Amino acid sequence: MADREFTVTLPSDVAARLAAGEDVTSFVGDAIRHQVRREAITTYLADCEQAGLAPLSDDDLEDFRQLVGEDVRTYHLVYDTNAVVGHVTGTSRRLRAGLRLILDEPDLRLLVPAVCLLEAYAQTASDLRHLLDELATNPGVLVGAEDPDPRVAVTIGRLAAETGRAGAAHAAHVAIEGQGPAMVFTDTVMPTEVLARPT
Repeated sequence: MADREFTVTLPSDVAARLAAGEDVTSFVGDAIRHQVRREAITTYLADCEQAGLAPLSDDDLEDFRQLVGEDVRTYHLVYDTNAVVGHVTGTSRRLRAGLRLILDEPDLRLLVPAVCLLEAYAQTASDLRHLLDELATNPGVLVGAEDPDPRVAVTIGRLAAETGRAGAAHAAHVAIEGQGPAMVFTDTVMPTEVLARPT
């Protein structure tokens, strides 16, 4: 997509900060991206409640923060198949809690490996699949693309033999090979090098 130019009038305090040498294009672009993501997440959380999922409580958020630890920004949060299915069926609030935290922690990243999303579609009733559609396209969520390198397929295959499921194997691979520490939400026994939390 080609870049486009716009003329923007900024409040004096913002303009003064940017005049000090900050990259105006990056600053404004990031601010708009964060706002678009906030709006999309807020809309999605409201859609989840309209679909019949119980609202998130302060206790849900506090429990989630305790689960991931004090510095949640340390990790990429990876959601395995069962965590995604639990999300759309209402038996787990961990994915919605992660999305809600993005509103306060804009650098937090939620990852749903592609195979996990595919498995979740297969296990989700048709009347709830729209929540998966919206989740997959939400800017607060990154759906990992398949790596074309055949060596990756071998690695995931070996992990599948260890974990027992393709989705769990893909989630483990994303956690091991990702950029920075990751925490996987799963109820599957994971390889010892993967930091996992129950869904």
